[in-house]
Amino acid sequence: MREEREAGLVCRGLRNLPRSHAEFDDGYIRRRAVQESQGWKFPEGVEALIKIGNFPISVVAIDPITGIVHQYADASMEAIPVHADVSSLAKDVGSFVEYVENCTRDDDAGDEDVECARRKREVDAIYDAIRPVDPLRSFMNAANGLKCR
Repeated sequence: MREEREAGLVCRGLRNLPRSHAEFDDGYIRRRAVQESQGWKFPEGVEALIKIGNFPISVVAIDPITGIVHQYADASMEAIPVHADVSSLAKDVGSFVEYVENCTRDDDAGDEDVECARRKREVDAIYDAIRPVDPLRSFMNAANGLKCR
């Protein structure tokens, strides 16, 4: 019976989800008043953020009212808007993963500065393609972390 109900979600949506499955862990909510009392800065109008994931140096959180995605990093103690919505985040992550999967090193180049310049041009091209879609993009945050070794 339970499997039938859960399988029905695909056809009928979350409204049919049994209540016990719809519980939410309150620990994922970052409330403005609490966070500001600890020294954090929130953008104007944002009252709460809900954690949706982690990157190595920050939390990814969404404003449940506007849908804007924020970077929430301990280092800056600031919630920074980085995407207009979750679809933009997915587009950026997908573009960056595709770049990394297809990134090749020109072993014949011999000069690491030349190699870094080439990679920077490639990343800039991705950035230029994404920027018009979402001016709040965080792709450059990730791209700036790309270091040549």
